[in-house]
Amino acid sequence: MSQSFQYKPALLSGTREVTVSTEGVSVTTSDATESFKWAEVNGVRYWAMAAGKAGFQGLDFSLADNRKLDLRITDPEPRVVDADDLSYMKMLVACLRELATQRPDLSVEIGNKKSVQWALFLIGVVCIGFALALVFFALAEGRNSRLEAALLPIGMMMLFGGAIAWNFHPFSPPVMLESDAILRMLEPPPEEGDQDQTA
Repeated sequence: MSQSFQYKPALLSGTREVTVSTEGVSVTTSDATESFKWAEVNGVRYWAMAAGKAGFQGLDFSLADNRKLDLRITDPEPRVVDADDLSYMKMLVACLRELATQRPDLSVEIGNKKSVQWALFLIGVVCIGFALALVFFALAEGRNSRLEAALLPIGMMMLFGGAIAWNFHPFSPPVMLESDAILRMLEPPPEEGDQDQTA
């Protein structure tokens, strides 16, 4: 048994068709087709993040032959759920359900990979360092009036940098969850009609 889902990974990208079956996953675009079997999967990562008004999430597969296959989507308006969002979420649920069935030995790593965490962490550190440097130079040159006028933007810069550095610091161990646990978070609750039928 297989299920197929179509969605656009980004606003200007072409449509991607993902087929999920008991054997594995196949991804077809206008350029090529990639696929893997569940037995080939060495690791799985689920991540989601926001930048400004845009939202990003992905399910990344590491395969036995050092290949990577990433199922990602960029949503410019996360608060507005469109057909691409719905199809992507259904595809995620289908992948995780099959993963739980076919590979119960695998847990899913939650969060961005270390290289992304390091990049965002360093951005936060640079923001904090720049804000502190402004304070230092203002005090060194005796420009207290200018420093007082700039306290609010400097404070906001430090808070922004601190929040990024704290939320994305790469020093904590990875969080691992079973596929079933992620499914419970992603699957929509049953509708009232469905509950009546099962009662």
